[in-house]
Amino acid sequence: FKADASSANLYKVDTSNIFMGGHSAGAFVALHNAYVDKEDERPVITFGGVYEGETLYDQGCIDCIGGNTMYNGQVKSVFSLSGAVDTLAFLESSLDPDVVMFHSMDDGTVPYGEGEPFMDISGFIVGSDLPTVYGSSLIRLKADSLLLQNQFYSYTNRGHGVHENGDTLYSDIIPGISDWFFHQHLKPAPNEIIGDTIFCESDLLATYHTENNEVSWPLWNIIGGTLISGSITDTIITVEWISAASEKEISLISYNSIGAASDTSRKEIVVQPLIVNNWLIGSGNWIENENWSTGSVPTKCQQVVVPVSNELLEITVPAFTQIQIRKLDLGQNVFLDLENGVSFKVKSD
Repeated sequence: FKADASSANLYKVDTSNIFMGGHSAGAFVALHNAYVDKEDERPVITFGGVYEGETLYDQGCIDCIGGNTMYNGQVKSVFSLSGAVDTLAFLESSLDPDVVMFHSMDDGTVPYGEGEPFMDISGFIVGSDLPTVYGSSLIRLKADSLLLQNQFYSYTNRGHGVHENGDTLYSDIIPGISDWFFHQHLKPAPNEIIGDTIFCESDLLATYHTENNEVSWPLWNIIGGTLISGSITDTIITVEWISAASEKEISLISYNSIGAASDTSRKEIVVQPLIVNNWLIGSGNWIENENWSTGSVPTKCQQVVVPVSNELLEITVPAFTQIQIRKLDLGQNVFLDLENGVSFKVKSD
């Protein structure tokens, strides 16, 4: 599929998201596809030679079989049912393919930890001398030490058929596999909602936008407001909030090209009445709460009133303070001293 784009398109294969898995020998194949990624890690037998009277040919390289040597055959993620690896050294970094594993402690065919395969029947096999392999419990420990993403479902009484419950599958197998692939690789990240959340009763119109990209598409939901412009699938919309609505919220879900949905981004909307906040003292500092009649520094829906003063009254706004208020009434002999970098916005009716 990587070598033949037309076939990939025909069968709708995303070659950047190919996953692999299996049970027992199939799990061995999947795990070694994921973690045998260097020429010196190839099994000795793949370099050719004479074995038990038969001539075996050098397979050339890890990806030579099939002739697509320009395309990496390593998968992106793996599931393993009762699998193991030849050596834990194959797992090398957090950038290796991630893995979800299922294994039972009473598995006598493939070791849960370290051991020789087929230990449950080794007494009946003359000359049994299979290599030591390393099962899921040790793969988990090695992956954790590398900070390699993994999930391990451990059991005590499922034997080698860890997925088989008689003629059916255990109920946790398919969700365990599909949820892992979905959340690790297919689920898009939530997009940020950009726009105000605090409004004054007399000014309830707002524009919201989110990231405009080629890999995700938005779906907006509005509670307690009316969509004024744009559609619920646009990246930019305008909303008018309803002051009397008991609940006001804007939320966003992002979808990618395969229809996978992100977690929901939410913002609760607050509508504040116009409140008068009076300056209480002579000269002083704007950002000190005790200087104001409401007991706090003025906010965007407040009318600031500084009465007439019989002598020069100076209110200092410290450097880089950001202020947004609704109205500003300064009496005679009152001055604002805005230090460097101050943002001072007044939105009057």
